[in-house]
Amino acid sequence: MQKARLAAPITEAQIRLAQGFLRELDPDVSDLHNLQQRYNDLFLPEDGVHWLH
Repeated sequence: MQKARLAAPITEAQIRLAQGFLRELDPDVSDLHNLQQRYNDLFLPEDGVHWLH
């Protein structure tokens, strides 16, 4: 954090809050799997033809 040369010092509590916030942004593995499955379902062949819905 020292290399960032911020005007005000950052406290440990602020760092923990920021890390907690970033963890909340990180999607769950099951969410990623569901998104991948929905995306792949768009390209399932129907009667030998690939349709993009």
